Amino acid sequence: MSIIYHYIHNVCYWHGNDRAQNLLEHAKAIKSLEPSGIKNLFIVSHMVDNQDQIGDGLVHKVLEQRGSNLDVCIWPQYNSGGTVRSMWTVHKELQKHKISSKYFGTWEDDYIFSSNLFLNEVEIYLQRGYLFVGALWTEPLITQAGEFGYDGASGHSYDDMVKKGYKYLPPPGPNPNRHVPWLNCISPSIKEEDYRWCEDPYVMHFENLNKLESLIGEFTLANPNEKYEHALHGINHGEVGFPTRIHLAGGKFFGLKFNDHYQLLEGRSLIDHA
Repeated sequence: MSIIYHYIHNVCYWHGNDRAQNLLEHAKAIKSLEPSGIKNLFIVSHMVDNQDQIGDGLVHKVLEQRGSNLDVCIWPQYNSGGTVRSMWTVHKELQKHKISSKYFGTWEDDYIFSSNLFLNEVEIYLQRGYLFVGALWTEPLITQAGEFGYDGASGHSYDDMVKKGYKYLPPPGPNPNRHVPWLNCISPSIKEEDYRWCEDPYVMHFENLNKLESLIGEFTLANPNEKYEHALHGINHGEVGFPTRIHLAGGKFFGLKFNDHYQLLEGRSLIDHA
């Protein structure tokens, strides 16, 4: 027997960040989505470092948000691969349990959409053939334009990136988040302009999960037995590696300006993880 929802909302939540209150804000936002009266599913991908963290009472408090139009479940995962790994794991679990929907999204816990018409906004881009809609976290970095390659000297202006819906890789320098080693292994001659940078969320038609798998296989190349590390798992294999692999395989995506479509929640972190 298959189960079909309107929207499946997956949040990658690392236990160590201690921001369980954000999960309640996500549940509240999902309930506000239009159209109203249609059932959605909220999945918490609870990223844990050890088995002792699975039964955390604050995380499980989100289960109280279940209602006639919202199902909620918590799926513990080992803390590896970050947001993109959680999306891959959830994709395979949904297949196994024959659960589907019209829309699917994977998010971090510390931000949410700012309009209850968000899925209508996303649909405009999906109708244009984009495989997912993400975010451009560009505005806070404008004052560091030279360092992050957002100035005219890099060949790509801020307005150019907003129009295209993705960022380019920053120029060489001491920034440890710049290097994407697996790309050099796969294609040593890859040009700088072939890199693509698009932050999550990754919101799409549910069927696009299969399309992405057919293009690139497993969504992240991060070692599943290796504990999450921000630059390697989150950047290199995540918000740079994932969209770059899609681009190289012939797919396309679009990142919306963060300040126009999303809003921040609690962002404190115990360590540099998110």
